[in-house]
Amino acid sequence: MKPKQLLTLSPYVTSFPQTGGTKRVHYLNRGYACAGWEVLQVSNSSVQHGAAAIVRRKDLQLAPGYREAIYFNPFIFLGNRILRAAHTARAAASLLPPILRPGRRIAAEIARHRVILFEHPDLFDIAAPHLRDDHFVVLDSHNIESDIFAHLIDKKGLAGAGARALLSVEQRCMRRADLIFACSPRDRETAIEEFGVDPARIHLAPNGVDVASTPFVTDEERLKSKQRLGLSGTTALFVGSRWPANAEAAANIVAMAPVRPEITYIVVGAVGKALPRKLPTNIIVSGVVDDLRPWLAAADLAINPMQSGSGSNVKIFEYCAAGLPTISTSFGARGIDDPEERVLTTCELSAFPHRIISTATGDDLMARRIAARALAERKYDWTMIASGIASKINAGLEAKGTC
Repeated sequence: MKPKQLLTLSPYVTSFPQTGGTKRVHYLNRGYACAGWEVLQVSNSSVQHGAAAIVRRKDLQLAPGYREAIYFNPFIFLGNRILRAAHTARAAASLLPPILRPGRRIAAEIARHRVILFEHPDLFDIAAPHLRDDHFVVLDSHNIESDIFAHLIDKKGLAGAGARALLSVEQRCMRRADLIFACSPRDRETAIEEFGVDPARIHLAPNGVDVASTPFVTDEERLKSKQRLGLSGTTALFVGSRWPANAEAAANIVAMAPVRPEITYIVVGAVGKALPRKLPTNIIVSGVVDDLRPWLAAADLAINPMQSGSGSNVKIFEYCAAGLPTISTSFGARGIDDPEERVLTTCELSAFPHRIISTATGDDLMARRIAARALAERKYDWTMIASGIASKINAGLEAKGTC
């Protein structure tokens, strides 16, 4: 039987997934392919990739049944760079005059596909003129995008224009979508209450982790990993891209580090660039790494001192798969179901250092590690989450009579 065809539209390239958003897109699309779909992802060039690299790598087979084609619009590319520098929403595709928006590849692929899945609403304005009434439209809402920039909505200048453009395109994409998937109950309720989304059209699809490629680490292996990286004592890991909410969390780590100098805090990812040069001696900044696994293996536990943002934090699910209990703010724990707090311990920022020590030295540490891995396997493997989304799409197609 011929595979069903799925077109996904992404505002950024995901060939080499490193950030939370790129991992969600990449691994869910692989999961859809495993569920029997033939997936073509058309990705807009993003600020994280140089134009030369994008031009060289235009069409990639990322997995059986899953291809990525890179769509390069220089006006969007440059516009998003300008918006990023202004610390506002990535909304260049909606701010540009319509004559500068067209994408031939997007238009051609929409014409030959029936099911169109938007990763974020960013490219909706480019796609909308080509959508027919019989298209089945899905929005994978990684965040309530306009929530992140709500403080800029009433501002003048570029920052306000970008935030208002994002709010507008998000509203229109949600109105058109036959199905919407939210990462957390909080985001789902916001979409229903603030955007008027019919509750029957929006479902939960949490973030997750590629369990198979994230090994559980034994105590013996953890000790060896620490030695290889030159670490000792109690180590607490934080991973993040250079996103404002992550930068805020990393600044919280800098503030808490002197309280218990015997704790070594490891900050991995581009978020390290947001930190000052002079740091407490018990903070190690690795920068961007090609492979996160050695750092997951060397940490005793993880921390998530997040206070803002939307969606949920992919890093938590990676911590779980590696067997790392996590100390988190209540806000940072959104989107993960651990009611007994066996895996996630939530507390105020001021209590983090104490909780780190008590968790790392507790008699139940190994039980917590095992519980963390079990939770990832049971609820948060990307393939399982993708299968659930695919089932909802199939049901929606049957209800619409478009199978």
